[in-house]
Amino acid sequence: MVFVCLNLQIAVAVFLAVVVTVGAVLLGARSVVVANTCSACSFVELWKFFPALGILSIVQRRARRRRELGRVAGDDVSETTERYVEAVYRVREADGSARTGKIAEALGVTGGSVTNTITGLQNQGLVRLKPYRGVELTPRGEALALQVLRKHRLAERLLTDILGMKWSEVHATASRLSHAITSDVASALERLLKNPETCPHGNPIPTSAGKVKQTKTIPLDQLSTGQASILVSVHGEKSDLFRHLESLGLLPGVPVRVEAKDPLSGAIIVNKRGSRYPLGRQLASSIQVRKT
Repeated sequence: MVFVCLNLQIAVAVFLAVVVTVGAVLLGARSVVVANTCSACSFVELWKFFPALGILSIVQRRARRRRELGRVAGDDVSETTERYVEAVYRVREADGSARTGKIAEALGVTGGSVTNTITGLQNQGLVRLKPYRGVELTPRGEALALQVLRKHRLAERLLTDILGMKWSEVHATASRLSHAITSDVASALERLLKNPETCPHGNPIPTSAGKVKQTKTIPLDQLSTGQASILVSVHGEKSDLFRHLESLGLLPGVPVRVEAKDPLSGAIIVNKRGSRYPLGRQLASSIQVRKT
């Protein structure tokens, strides 16, 4: 009788182990399991049951997180949503924070339109509106913004490197084109372009995994007089700004040196290979350089 009871105990324990394991895998459970067998036999405590369940739970949570990001940052997101999260990212990148007025200016829309759309994006879990701090991207919004930037900057490379368009004229066209590019097309485009790290304006192209390679730079207007540097990138994404810099030959990779600074207006004189050019403070602040 004792032998039978022990066998029954083992059988019940094994059965419960299988059931709990399958249930934990399916539901992502990560709890301590305690099972009671028949009181006539003994009490079996299956505590800290299979430590691997904790690992499985972590893996499942990460997989669910990736699926959530995939649903938001997929190829079926509306063009308006893509434009807005991209604008929030760009404005924050240039100014350190994304105020609604700056977002409206970047998109060429009214402040009221921005407020209504941002409210919708907040309901989708893509942004947070912080008093006195502007709009912040959530992790899901950040993932989507980086995907949009990736497609946009690859499209700019396509237009300049393959189609031969001017450096100063590709931003608006790439913006329209990028919304039609799927993730698969973006990867194929990246291979065609031999994996470029930056767009034509010197800004980093995010990887397919959402990683951005940052280069240590400072705004041109923060250089001291006499300081030499290399022009790295241009923020602002405005065609008239690009055209002006292109006419001066101030492109990424060009060496420049600050010759003089006006302490009142903030305007500076830069020397590019023997030629001197005056730049206003706002323009100089949009140019990122690396000291040499």
